[in-house]
Amino acid sequence: MKSSLLFWVVNAAGWFIFLLLSGLFFSGLSGQITLGSLSIQLFAWCYYVPASGLIRHLIHRWDWFQSKYHARLVLQLLLVTFLMALIGQFLVSLFMMFGLNIMTWQTYSMTILFFTVAQYWVVLCLWTLLYLVIGHYRASRRQQLREMELTSALHKNELLALKAQLNPHFIFNCLNNMRAMTLESPETTRTMITHLSEILKYSFRFSEQSEVTVRDELQHIRNYLALEDIHFEHRLSHNITFSDEALDAKIPPMSIQLLVENAIKHGIAIRPQGGHISIDITRIKDELTVSVVNDGQLMKNQSSSGIGLTNLRQRLKLMYPGEARFTLSNQSDDCVSAKLSIPYTTDKQSN
Repeated sequence: MKSSLLFWVVNAAGWFIFLLLSGLFFSGLSGQITLGSLSIQLFAWCYYVPASGLIRHLIHRWDWFQSKYHARLVLQLLLVTFLMALIGQFLVSLFMMFGLNIMTWQTYSMTILFFTVAQYWVVLCLWTLLYLVIGHYRASRRQQLREMELTSALHKNELLALKAQLNPHFIFNCLNNMRAMTLESPETTRTMITHLSEILKYSFRFSEQSEVTVRDELQHIRNYLALEDIHFEHRLSHNITFSDEALDAKIPPMSIQLLVENAIKHGIAIRPQGGHISIDITRIKDELTVSVVNDGQLMKNQSSSGIGLTNLRQRLKLMYPGEARFTLSNQSDDCVSAKLSIPYTTDKQSN
């Protein structure tokens, strides 16, 4: 329902209920409820519904919502509502005299006019204040929604920008390796092309998604490790363990790859004998925990440097504000542990 139509429906219903109850109350005081008394309230309803609509028009025309001159606003409010109440009660009095013939000029008094005008003046003031309060609340809600939409769009753009930084370096290395292997081992080159095509397919498939399942991410990791194993001439070994319920959990795409890539770059790559990487993914209560342990030694300041880990931290901050944890530390003299914890969610929970 459009805002304007909703206003008229609610406004008409509100005045009808108020005037009906008011008529019944004063008729009850006199000891009888007559058709004439109800007719007076109906006539008043026919006036005050459009009159309050005119006040609404003046509120927007004079821009009371944005007015910084509070004294002038109060003066305008009191003057407009007083005139509306005065005109309304004068018309009601004429209706009682010439429409219902229940009152004459001789029985009419300023006391009656003052009492009725004061009553509806207060009612119109309260109506105007209520409209202003509701208007301010709705404007505030619209502003909050706009800010939320803007923040959401900004976060989405930041995530897309961060994800765009994850792929090129690795792809360039793969292409250079394949060029070097083309003449030496065509079979190995074909295997590398297969794994790389699967990695690119994964990247394109989930480029617009903020989360993927652990199952899909692990398949991507297997292709990634297969290429790195060839690159390190089979000096890289690994094992992957996971709990069954972890497979359907949601996780940021490429997040496990970042941990593995960091383990290889700063651990395995600098060891002549290569090394081993262990990946474990499990659910602990309401959290999904990803642990990547590799041979090597964590260098000074390594835990806070590097574009990969910086991107990962920024993505976690955007996607799980205050709910994600990431640590990188030496587990022993020759073992580095990276641990990531995020809220455990699945497609079923999202639906």
